Amino acid sequence: MVQPAERGGSGLFTAKDIARLGDDVDYYSLMTYDFAPNRVGPNSPLPWVEKAISSLITPESRKYSHKIMLGIPFYGYTWDEQGKNAEAVLATTFFDLVKQSKSTLTWDEKSHEHFLKYDGGQRTVYYPTLQFIADRLKLAEELGVGVCVWESGQGFDYFWDLF
Repeated sequence: MVQPAERGGSGLFTAKDIARLGDDVDYYSLMTYDFAPNRVGPNSPLPWVEKAISSLITPESRKYSHKIMLGIPFYGYTWDEQGKNAEAVLATTFFDLVKQSKSTLTWDEKSHEHFLKYDGGQRTVYYPTLQFIADRLKLAEELGVGVCVWESGQGFDYFWDLF
């Protein structure tokens, strides 16, 4: 599994590594999630995902781009408004949060992720939805890369309808 470069930093694994190892590696599973586990925010913002993958595709590595797997999370995170007390959220918990809060999901156009404020606006949860997954599948197709999921039992069964 390859973790993408931090925002603004340089990655430990580069397009040169893809080109150098391309004949010997079956797939590169790129961890394009867990963007903001320590603060309120998206788990896998689409511009960040695109930048991370594009940085690995250069003229010298392009012939191996089909071996790069865009990681799609089937889980989310919830935080209090100070970005503290983060917890991973699986499908059953998310379903309960939506049902109990009686709030509606809000689409974050910048990150291409849905979020929900609950507990009187004191907590926020970002969780993947069909649109979230569809946007990442479209990006993978546009970039000529594959996809991988972390982790199949954590999301809703209907997520697989898009694959």
